Amino acid sequence: MTSEQVGIVITLIGFVGTCFNVWLTARMKSDMADLKNWALLEFVRRDDMPLWIGPLRNQTQAATSSLRESQH
Repeated sequence: MTSEQVGIVITLIGFVGTCFNVWLTARMKSDMADLKNWALLEFVRRDDMPLWIGPLRNQTQAATSSLRESQH
């Protein structure tokens, strides 16, 4: 292989690696957002929370319900 061919191969490998890294990062951020939404929906609406969390729970429930309405 000539030095030009080696350079092309290295460039292609770098490009593919960069594309994979961007895809993986986007997927991880999406998974974290899904996990955050699940945790909010699962644990914030629980009725056995301490009383001081009640106002925070109500605010979060209102925000998540408005978010759901805007998505539909």
